[in-house]
Amino acid sequence: MKNVLIILVFFISYNLVAQNISGFVFADINANGNLDKREAGIANISVSNGEQVVKTDAKGYYSLPTNDANFVFIAKPSEYAFVLDSDGNRIFYGKVQTNVQLNFPLLPSQKKENLHLLVIGDPQVYDTLQISYFERELNSINPATYDLATVLYRTRQSRY
Repeated sequence: MKNVLIILVFFISYNLVAQNISGFVFADINANGNLDKREAGIANISVSNGEQVVKTDAKGYYSLPTNDANFVFIAKPSEYAFVLDSDGNRIFYGKVQTNVQLNFPLLPSQKKENLHLLVIGDPQVYDTLQISYFERELNSINPATYDLATVLYRTRQSRY
């Protein structure tokens, strides 16, 4: 009976642990994307699984239930910048994996007074020639000059 109780406690504990995702949000001083010994956590950063939002504690630690979530992401405060991965993409979300801690690096930066936004509205391309024109224009844009870029478009079935 004692062995059955121990096994039952083990499986209940394992399931409780397996249903959470946790990690750190930290100041990535050397911008390598890895949590190094000298890099401190950042408190009060919002982390979400798409359903719940939690704040990091004083050491930058968070824990969230995974539920049906496939991704976890952070909301960046204005006094920080995102670290870029090897492909030049901002590191602000991660895929939930079993028994893997998901850490998010941020770079301390100057608070920006202006936001540079690019919005392209409903390009209305109808054939491959028009698509090539639109593609040429998109390729001429330097994404590094914008903080956020989006293309709004409507299909025949959709409504605004």
